[in-house]
Amino acid sequence: MPVQEETVKSFHDLHNRVQTFDPKFVIYRGVSKSTYKLVAKAGRMKVRPEFRHGDIEKHILETFKKQAVLFLEYVPKNDWEWLAVAQHHGLPTRLLDWTRNPLVAAYFSVRNEADGDSAIYVINQEMSVVDPEEWKKPLDMGGLAWRYIPSHVTQRLIAQNGLFTFHPEPTKPYDEIDIHKLVIPRELRRELKQQLYRYGVHQASMFPGLDGLAKHIEWMNEDSY
Repeated sequence: MPVQEETVKSFHDLHNRVQTFDPKFVIYRGVSKSTYKLVAKAGRMKVRPEFRHGDIEKHILETFKKQAVLFLEYVPKNDWEWLAVAQHHGLPTRLLDWTRNPLVAAYFSVRNEADGDSAIYVINQEMSVVDPEEWKKPLDMGGLAWRYIPSHVTQRLIAQNGLFTFHPEPTKPYDEIDIHKLVIPRELRRELKQQLYRYGVHQASMFPGLDGLAKHIEWMNEDSY
């Protein structure tokens, strides 16, 4: 289905647009470039021709599981939780990050300076939710995309009011349902980031811990984007 696209002209305009979505189902995803499609990182991997995407995904997840335990305060209970932790730390997975909070998505759309427009993707309808007890092997799943609501495996997931969509066909852009895209014009990006700070949405609140705090203090005291 074609993505329904419209341009946001101000923070007030964004607020008004959010009011039209159903709070029971709506989720948001901020992207720094409006040209980015809804393709999970596993689907964007450049895999050598002699290998299959699925085989590489299983290999890197199993390698991550074996070597990550030493560094974890919480050890995941199943492969779904392992995927969530791996996604959190940048491993290519079939997950896409979303949030229930439109201000969080807006922040991620303008967090870093970039040329061109950014955007907020919006799914405004109910989706099937994964039951990890029923589907124990996520990488063996086929069919349509699912919503995955993880346990609170990281502080960041809690702070960002986060959840995921899981994409059985990771190389295919997600367009199976009605999706809205709110485009943030390049000239609005810096102003929107400043306004989000006034509402308590910034690096320190999105990334709990010393790294997020240090970055936020640096931003507060610099004349930079």
